[in-house]
Amino acid sequence: MNRVFTGLAALTMGMALAINGCNTNKPADETVGALEAETASASATVEAIDYTTRLVTLQWPDGRVSSYKIGPDVRNFDQIKRGDIVRASVSEAAVVWVGPADGSQPTLGVDRVVVRSKPGERPGMMVADTATISARVLRVDSVGRTITVQGPAGNTRVLKVAPQVNLADITVGNLISISVTESVALWVEKP
Repeated sequence: MNRVFTGLAALTMGMALAINGCNTNKPADETVGALEAETASASATVEAIDYTTRLVTLQWPDGRVSSYKIGPDVRNFDQIKRGDIVRASVSEAAVVWVGPADGSQPTLGVDRVVVRSKPGERPGMMVADTATISARVLRVDSVGRTITVQGPAGNTRVLKVAPQVNLADITVGNLISISVTESVALWVEKP
């Protein structure tokens, strides 16, 4: 499942490069930004599998047992066996930048990348969804290092701001751009 790891690495590197040239000491009419990322991983053992209904039962390290219906788009399902280890990695990376606004209203754009194992390879896949949102700044908390923004649907959200971002460059009423990528990678390993 090297393609999954290659896809995740390329995605992470691409997001890091997207803000590589950002300098927080630039004037307010130029771009400033930061990257934040979090990752969580988990493993479970295949306890049972029903190939007809495509139901997989997993036992987690804490003893919990969960069953999942696997869709027809998962390739090589027939290779999964009792005792196999299913590994999952979930990542979220956010790039936030402030710069000249392209428009006067918040906007939203969404992209999806799916990488699946080839026929005959061990089952696995990676899905990455990236949402690029412009949002209006409603509040700046320089002590708590947060900003409150309102998105295109009118919803508000409080965002943590990385230490390298100069909050003096962010003012109420600014449009900021946020690019959030959430990725999930799942793969099966033989014990």
